[in-house]
Amino acid sequence: MTRERAIVEERLAMIAGLIILGACVLGALVVRVWWKLFNSADGERYLKMRVQGPFVPIETEDVEQLNK
Repeated sequence: MTRERAIVEERLAMIAGLIILGACVLGALVVRVWWKLFNSADGERYLKMRVQGPFVPIETEDVEQLNK
């Protein structure tokens, strides 16, 4: 029974190690995706839109109508 228990504990330790390794890999992938998103031009626009709201430039005709 002691040998069987040692085998079970060894397998549980291996499974726990694989779970921790999988969590590290998943965390690295999430960090990579976030880095690519927020470190690109689209990411900067996305962050600015979240902070400032969408910016829509107006045309010169619209400016002239507003100034009348």
